[in-house]
Amino acid sequence: MQKLPQIEEPNGAQLRTFGILHRTLGLIAALFVLLLVVTGIAINHSDAWRLNSRFVGTDWLLDWYGIAPPGDISSVAAGDIWISQLGDHLYLEARELPGRFGVLIGAVRMQDSIVIATSVNGAPSIAIATPAGEVVEVLGPEHGVPAGLRAIGVQDGQAVVEGAHGTYKTDATFAAWTHLDVMTGTEPVVWSGASRAPDALRARIVAAWRGTGLPLTRVLADLHSGRIWGPVGVLVMDAIAIALVVLAVSGVWMWRLRCRENARKRAHIPRPRG
Repeated sequence: MQKLPQIEEPNGAQLRTFGILHRTLGLIAALFVLLLVVTGIAINHSDAWRLNSRFVGTDWLLDWYGIAPPGDISSVAAGDIWISQLGDHLYLEARELPGRFGVLIGAVRMQDSIVIATSVNGAPSIAIATPAGEVVEVLGPEHGVPAGLRAIGVQDGQAVVEGAHGTYKTDATFAAWTHLDVMTGTEPVVWSGASRAPDALRARIVAAWRGTGLPLTRVLADLHSGRIWGPVGVLVMDAIAIALVVLAVSGVWMWRLRCRENARKRAHIPRPRG
């Protein structure tokens, strides 16, 4: 049997070099490509999956983003229930009340309702909520709430407020406000005043506030772009994009070298005798 001659491979060194480069870059880029694919799909379907209304509650991730409470917590006691404000969020105990109510002035408890007085851009506002944290109604100047609202209290089971033009008393339905020239009533007015909520409750309020400070869609977008790691992360993603270009070029180049080597080998194979 005739032994085939050894064929020298002049492109073998280049193939090995490009092969090592191709495999190394491929393994590194594959991890980031997987990240890009997963985050990209999630971002494209964020509306359908309601990701805009989901928030991150992981402490270390919130710390990474530097999400800290905006200032201190102001609180008032309405009977045995605490009403607190942190930033522009209002809380009944540790449950956030839906909506934005402005600056907390005070709150009183009337039978089965919590009456909360606030000032929204200087306009008076009265929110009526249940002890469970459901906002039943929000009243403003168009409902007769006195202008310049700066204090709220309770007398004889009815709400009393102090406004820019004096003291007013309302009925049980908050449909009518009566100006009081002289304070009347069988009991003195118990005014609502600022107080410090228990530390355990304050901690729960901070946790609740932080839990609405970082939307999931922002984390996904930052992961997709690399911004979650700051300027370095953006550069890493740029490097991965360049690596993908190198992978494409090296893959085509290796294919061409292989084609040349296969053609040279075929040229040296002796044809069978017939």
